Amino acid sequence: MSFKVKLVSTVIHLIFTAVILTNCSNIQHREADIVASVKGIGDISFNELQNHYRDYQFDLKYRDNPKQGYQEALQSLVLFKRKVADFKKEEMYENKKLMNPIQRYVNEEIRRLYFEEEYLGKYINEASITSYYQLMNKEITYQQLVLNKFHNQNSNSETNVKSRIDQILSEINSGTDFDILISRYSEDITNNNNGLMPPINWRNGWLNSTNRAISSMNIGDIEVLESESMYYIIKISDIKIIDIPQLNDIRPTIIKNLREQYLDRALQEFAFMEDNIVDTKDFKWNEEAVKEITNWSKDDSFFLGKYKDTINEAINLSNNKTIISNNLEEIKYDDLLYFLNDILIPGIEKDISENDLKNYIVEAIRTDLIIKKAKDLGYDEKILTGNATDALEFQYQKIYTIENVDNKIPTANDTFLKEFYNEHKDSLLYQYALTSIYVKLFYEKSEALKMIENINAGESFEQAANRTYKVKSFIKNKEGKISSYYSKEEPILGNIAFEMEPNEIIGPINTYELGIQKFAVIKSSRKIEEKVPTFNEIENLEKLFEAYYREQLNQRVKDVLASKYPVITFDDIISKNIKNGIYDKQ
Repeated sequence: MSFKVKLVSTVIHLIFTAVILTNCSNIQHREADIVASVKGIGDISFNELQNHYRDYQFDLKYRDNPKQGYQEALQSLVLFKRKVADFKKEEMYENKKLMNPIQRYVNEEIRRLYFEEEYLGKYINEASITSYYQLMNKEITYQQLVLNKFHNQNSNSETNVKSRIDQILSEINSGTDFDILISRYSEDITNNNNGLMPPINWRNGWLNSTNRAISSMNIGDIEVLESESMYYIIKISDIKIIDIPQLNDIRPTIIKNLREQYLDRALQEFAFMEDNIVDTKDFKWNEEAVKEITNWSKDDSFFLGKYKDTINEAINLSNNKTIISNNLEEIKYDDLLYFLNDILIPGIEKDISENDLKNYIVEAIRTDLIIKKAKDLGYDEKILTGNATDALEFQYQKIYTIENVDNKIPTANDTFLKEFYNEHKDSLLYQYALTSIYVKLFYEKSEALKMIENINAGESFEQAANRTYKVKSFIKNKEGKISSYYSKEEPILGNIAFEMEPNEIIGPINTYELGIQKFAVIKSSRKIEEKVPTFNEIENLEKLFEAYYREQLNQRVKDVLASKYPVITFDDIISKNIKNGIYDKQ
């Protein structure tokens, strides 16, 4: 069985993909309107708001009222940004205890930024952006003569093709017209236009290697280019100068295209470094330790968290075995604990092999060394203070909430619970009158009368209703106002329900549902009287206690953050975009 490991290197590919897709989205849409400006944080665009609106499913909750949905989504997004900003401002990332649960995320981000700047950054920088931009005002028309590298499996096939290329180039030098050579030699069966190709420009052209080579040629130039299976003899027919946007306006497009152009190369270089960062040939494995760890891993819960207790127990018993040694250092059980906590996330497979475990530990060593290299260059500070992705910022605001809300909720001991009860027994904990009824609805009064007739003849309500009926519950507050208990629907039948005795059946009752007149047969099923409950009568008092203080603390956090980071909102921009149909109607 293969031991599957969710490595940082796996995550990094996902991040790269996400970045590319994000850039694509920015290219496809014009710069979105600003819907809010938060002091100390910056502007929020409608496009950003829209992403939050979808991601947190406001679109589903407010399907029929997008304006309200976007307004609440904006409040949510502003709060999110305020928490992240305050997390950084208060330097909460310096608290190792707080950061420990998300250290894997941080390390993944450090590794990502290291790759972005040290490897991909070699190809995407101001010089390459400027150079790319200088090519963008060209539109190039060209002809191509195509020759297949391999006509058959004969190893001499490509050699023969190269000889033909030499012959063609000789004829060109002798003055033979290129059009004649195309008709005589070209093997491009898809082109019926004498080798003439559609013009290429920055919108469709500079991404593949062939077109990039063409972009540097001049009118009349002839060059031989090749792919995996073809040779192309290219002649530039015409170059037109076209209008292009200003560099700053088109910079995202250039960066996107450069990423697509150089990402694979950068990843290959990164992988080569990763493979060679440590010499595994010098490793001396302690097979006894490998066997012991492999046996531990047979427990289903080992890699789900039990490894912490298991490895710590071994260390505390002076069993901190060396797993690997070489001429420079040793890898012991406490190092494995660090790998599992901070570097790699293992799968949940059972019965992994000793060889799988070795590969896993080697991968952890490589990853750790890369992260240390990145930290030496200051990438950890960059991640913690600025260049975090949305995924990591989500973790930041989560930690912020835990520290400022969850960890400040008082312990629900007997003393606090009784104080809470005495303070809120007449308000929050007050037991309002509650009643529930079974309702069977009919379109025709005669059908309702028939049901009553059957009940009078000895059938139960359930039998007479064919066991298909609705349950409706109503609550009455101290002021006598009745509302539906489980929904926001109008409390139709509420007054009647409170007047009924337990198990009483009445009908037909003239009522309405969704504006349609119907006839109801009703049975009272449950009735709770209004009262001040005793301390022991309240169910889930601890949960009510925690929920109350969580709400209070959440509101306090919101108020503090609102004063620190005031916001100006532009509701008219939201309304305009909704009116123009930019939002997703779902």
